[in-house]
Amino acid sequence: MCQPRLTLPNAFYLITRICAQREFLLRPDRETINNFLYCLIVAAEKYGIDILGSIAESNHHHTVIFDRHGNVSLF
Repeated sequence: MCQPRLTLPNAFYLITRICAQREFLLRPDRETINNFLYCLIVAAEKYGIDILGSIAESNHHHTVIFDRHGNVSLF
């Protein structure tokens, strides 16, 4: 079993998430991009996360965030 993640307020994080079963679900079309951005922004507002940058590739994304309240695990 791995160590629990240390979550601190006022910290920067690089988050990498991959699609289920590594499928190529993040198509480069307007509808997919808008849906991805909408979900990212809603989650960031809900948990008090500042998004500094994000890149979505065909089966994963990388997002750099600033966590003001220590909520990165919820995000």
